[in-house]
Amino acid sequence: MKRIYIFVLLNLILIRGFAYGQTQRLSYRFNTTNTNLPSNNIYKIHCDKNGNVWLGTDKGLVKYNGTNFKTFNTQNGLADEDVVNLFYQPKENNIWALAFNSKITKINTLTNKTTNINPSNTKQKVIGAFMYAYQKADTLNFLNTLQIVSLHKEQTTVKSLKNIDYKTYLFANNQDYHFNKSLYEEVNWDLIQQKYFPTKKWWLKNTTRISKYGTVILDSEILFKSKDRVYRLLSIDQFIPGADKFIVDLEISGTDLYLAVFGREGGIYLAKNYLNNPKTAKLELISEKGYGISVAKDKIGNIWYTLQGKGLNVIGQSYLDVNLSPLTALTTGPYFIKAPTDDVVVINNPSEDRFFLLNVAKNTTNSYHKTDVPFTLNSIKSLSAFINPPHKALTKDISNDGRLYFSNSVAFYSADFKTKTEHLKSEKYNNIRGIRKGDYYQDKVLFSTSDDSLYVYDKRLQTITERIMLPQIGTIKDIYVQNNQLILFCTSKGVFATDFSFGKTKQISKGIFKKVVMSGQSAYFINDSELAYLDTKKGTDIATVFSTKSFLLRLNLLDFDVSRSKVHLLTDVGYIQFPKAKLAPLKNNADFNLAAITLKDTTLFYPTEKTILPDNKTKELLFTVQFLNPQHNNYQKSYSFEKQNDPDGWISFTGNNFVLTHLSPGSYLLKINVRLANVNLNQTMVYQIIIKPKFWQTTWFFMLVLLIFIAAIAYTTWLVVNHFQKNTLQKIKLENRIADIENKAFLNQLNPHFLYNALNALQDYIIQKDTHNGIIYLQRIASLHRNILEFNQKAHITVNDEKLFLEKYLFIQQKRYSDKFTFEIIADEDTKVMKLPPMLLQPIVENAIEHGFKGKTVDKHISILFKKENVLKITISDNGNGKLADLAELKEGHALYMIKERLNFINQKNNHHNNTIAFYANKPKGIITLLTIHLPI
Repeated sequence: MKRIYIFVLLNLILIRGFAYGQTQRLSYRFNTTNTNLPSNNIYKIHCDKNGNVWLGTDKGLVKYNGTNFKTFNTQNGLADEDVVNLFYQPKENNIWALAFNSKITKINTLTNKTTNINPSNTKQKVIGAFMYAYQKADTLNFLNTLQIVSLHKEQTTVKSLKNIDYKTYLFANNQDYHFNKSLYEEVNWDLIQQKYFPTKKWWLKNTTRISKYGTVILDSEILFKSKDRVYRLLSIDQFIPGADKFIVDLEISGTDLYLAVFGREGGIYLAKNYLNNPKTAKLELISEKGYGISVAKDKIGNIWYTLQGKGLNVIGQSYLDVNLSPLTALTTGPYFIKAPTDDVVVINNPSEDRFFLLNVAKNTTNSYHKTDVPFTLNSIKSLSAFINPPHKALTKDISNDGRLYFSNSVAFYSADFKTKTEHLKSEKYNNIRGIRKGDYYQDKVLFSTSDDSLYVYDKRLQTITERIMLPQIGTIKDIYVQNNQLILFCTSKGVFATDFSFGKTKQISKGIFKKVVMSGQSAYFINDSELAYLDTKKGTDIATVFSTKSFLLRLNLLDFDVSRSKVHLLTDVGYIQFPKAKLAPLKNNADFNLAAITLKDTTLFYPTEKTILPDNKTKELLFTVQFLNPQHNNYQKSYSFEKQNDPDGWISFTGNNFVLTHLSPGSYLLKINVRLANVNLNQTMVYQIIIKPKFWQTTWFFMLVLLIFIAAIAYTTWLVVNHFQKNTLQKIKLENRIADIENKAFLNQLNPHFLYNALNALQDYIIQKDTHNGIIYLQRIASLHRNILEFNQKAHITVNDEKLFLEKYLFIQQKRYSDKFTFEIIADEDTKVMKLPPMLLQPIVENAIEHGFKGKTVDKHISILFKKENVLKITISDNGNGKLADLAELKEGHALYMIKERLNFINQKNNHHNNTIAFYANKPKGIITLLTIHLPI
């Protein structure tokens, strides 16, 4: 009896449980991104460290940055367009394009700068295409069928391989992957050589490849060398039947091995965990069948591949490791999932009396009665209400910790789930019907009802504090309350965010989701086909991180939950989990670009962001658009071709082409727009197209005329400035000369003999003890010298200042000569404020005293007269022995010559000749000096 009970119980568990056995990896849809490159034969794919994909094609080297394609051809620096292989130097950011005609071009992957290397400059002729390359120390080696061309510090040398050691030659590439040779079969190299190279003449077959990671591909097998021994890494004959196939490329990602196989049974194959378990691994076709050409891995693990005539394809790495645990026992739902830990998942249907426990770590599942909670769940309090909901009609676990439920009331569990409190039970709340979704934060409960009302219930006050109507957000599908500052709504119009003040409700996405769960600062959303993610701390952009549309198997997402480091999805056919750290946004845009512009005379242009077309060939232009997505036939396509700053005029087109005719010269913006309404896709790409005008309409012609005009203005300006500078220089020289003359004039004033003789006179007063007259005399000397110092700082002084100065000077001279001459100074009243240069008259007076009175004994007299006659007239006369002939030619350095020079410079500075000095004979004896002074006011 006991055995029968056990047998029945086991069968019940198997029947009611989720029978799935081994998990299976989801098969993804092929060509998730496909360039279709219809006119290019792609020979090689390489991915650089910056995330760019490089393609060697028969129409040049192509760079794909994830959005745009840039073609390098002979028009923009490539030595030859038939690129058969690529070699990459990650440290130098260089990729080398090896051309079929023995030409080599280096392209900097960051700057796109191209540099051509021409091996034909060497003395020895280079034969055939460069098929492979490798680097040894600081020397690059490029290999063809019979030669090695080495490039060392921009110098090329050619070495013949007529008598080569095949083993050394084939395994020339540096080995950057260390295979565990104990897992692979060692092969006899002599037998390999006899099989593949029976003759040394043109030994390199089409099925031979010097490949990545230090490997060699020979037809259907891959070899590697360790020290001097050779091992077979793989032979596809044991996996794929038939002779019409051979391996052309390989890639390694972790311990997985990818193969590009050429032939009827070809395509891209994956051997999961092959490098750890080569004997038990299986080879699985992961692309459509086709003639595989190349396969490469980018920096984030995406696998890029190409099949003959099928363009460029990519398989997102996140899809390669999507494992589904099939759940075959799902009956009528709804079903809900909860993951209290990373490895424990509980699936519940509230209408049934059983729940299901999935052990993720052990990959097992069991069914339990709700009264028979396994001991593993006893310590997880938040599961109590989830497993045993308070109402069988419950449709949702309302709060993330399982403490809040809605039926006809609000049921709130305590932290230990031992007590339950029901709210909204009083008669005054009878009018609240159809409680649908809600959540809580501390004592505030927020819930929506069937009439799209929002209520805030205060559990502590046990009353509804607010009723809010937010018609702009639509019908609420879910609510998540993170704190007082963040409340998220999933509605029929998108995702909205607000806080408990409800002052500002902001739409953060138009995506329609049915559930939201937060973990820390991260919010996760699902609808029937997508899982999306939002980092609430960094931004407000919701990005899709998982989509069932990417897989061949039809999936519907039922529910999800978030544990500490994983996201758990419940679908209608099984269970899926993702590590949070590996979730990355999926591309939700249309991949396309402008592939070519064909002129009526069949001239082909490969457009860039700015394309210049000749004006004489633009009567008809054919624009070819390159769509990169397989679903592009469903796009609504339109273009706008308008001059810059003009409004857009959108015109629809079908297929991949549209034609424009009779375009006038100018700068245009070509905008190409694609829309896909069912996934809310709308993307526009913009190109600048410049149609060259006639030469007289061109910018360079305008610039030339402008330059000539500017040059004319500049030359005229130079002449004016030069003339001004010359005048300025002359003025500066003049002023410097005036300053020099005036300085000399001042130096000549009151020479040391005068001061010495004046002090001798003072000594006489002291000896004679004539203190009164001595003090007066000393005061006059001091005042005189003070005037000299003051005048030295001034350009002009008044007649009155000059009169007072001369009186002091003549008084001192009188005392020196014991009152042997007399003087008089007369200044009309209207002349006293008139101006004259300082210290101008003193040398004249001094000359009359020192030289004119020399030898004369009596009646010595000096007369100074200031008069105004439109200008200032100054007359200095003496009755000394001076002769007019002595003043006929004044020599440089003479005090009177200095006066004449000062007046000349003043005339030049003021541009007139009104300042003069003249000498006349006085009757009966002496000299009359006449000065005319006219200074600007």
